[in-house]
Amino acid sequence: METDLNNERLITIISFTLPSQMAIVKSHLEEEGIEVFTKDELTVQANNLYSNAVGGVKLQVLEHDAEQAILLLKQWGYLREEEVTPPNSLVTTFDLATKELPFLNKWPVELRFIAIIGVVLLIVALVYIWNNPI
Repeated sequence: METDLNNERLITIISFTLPSQMAIVKSHLEEEGIEVFTKDELTVQANNLYSNAVGGVKLQVLEHDAEQAILLLKQWGYLREEEVTPPNSLVTTFDLATKELPFLNKWPVELRFIAIIGVVLLIVALVYIWNNPI
């Protein structure tokens, strides 16, 4: 089954510390006919200690499947009611604010952050040099 991801967003519905934990839930959702994607799986597979740094292995579904997937996860006991609404984290806010920037929109959020910080530091350095000639 081919999916056109250009028209739909991927929604992270749950995250796991280890890829092996995620694989079980992924297979259950796929059995229900829900197309599932993973984020940061290979990073955590490379070194399990990276899991906390990247926020775990994220299980994502297409936006139109998110409600059904969350309902199934609740039924299977993977989610409790209070876990369904993800917190509005700084990373999520930054991602939403910068994902439409030209040239940077195809980069992962981490690289966008580094690029924007680098540009800001460059501007500050240029202003300082301009105002304090040698």
